[in-house]
Amino acid sequence: MLGQTVSCTIYKRAWLKGVTSGIPIEVSTDTIKSNISGAKVTEAKRLKCVRNKEKVDSLSVVLQFDEEKMPERVYIGYVSYLVRAYVPPPVRCFKCQKYGHVAAVCKGNQRCARCSGNHEYGKCGQGTKQKCCNCGGEHSAGFGGCVAHKNAVKIQNVRIHEMSSYAEAIKKVKETEEGQGNGLTVQMNQHNRSSQSQHKGNEDFFKVGKVEFMTFLAEVINCAAQTVSRT
Repeated sequence: MLGQTVSCTIYKRAWLKGVTSGIPIEVSTDTIKSNISGAKVTEAKRLKCVRNKEKVDSLSVVLQFDEEKMPERVYIGYVSYLVRAYVPPPVRCFKCQKYGHVAAVCKGNQRCARCSGNHEYGKCGQGTKQKCCNCGGEHSAGFGGCVAHKNAVKIQNVRIHEMSSYAEAIKKVKETEEGQGNGLTVQMNQHNRSSQSQHKGNEDFFKVGKVEFMTFLAEVINCAAQTVSRT
């Protein structure tokens, strides 16, 4: 048009992924895809779980929908199954061990996932202790209880449920944590002021009570002495 080159790009909608539970292990994914109703399903993948230190099939299945909106439930035969948003595990780079990107696009330095050294995994020196390069704890970078891993899980939940970018999810999680921290500080200050006020009130009451008690004790002794002298 007007001598200018125009390029066109076909918009591809992001696939919606949900997970449903309770589907018997005997039911194959092909059977699920061919017999499911309530939404258009393009892929079905059964999740794994650990039993007796071995990975085996679980009762949960991830469904990929070709829909504009996530369905609340699907039907397989005469059974209804609830659907919830699928939150994948957080992505961790196997080069720098940071969360949120993969090694193919990493611009960071090589870090060992076991000892956080500047070398590839498995090339630690003899007797080298475990050290996380994300939090400094005495564990590997892939430890599920790591503070960095827990924070990455929070970011994934926000990203999936609010359908936001990874950067926006990081910002929202940070704002939430700062808000909770400020709320906790206010509660602690209020509690300290209340405790100080209560302590002060108890101290005043104790002083008054002590004087009254000594006066009462003196009267008792005096009365007792008078009784003895009269007898």
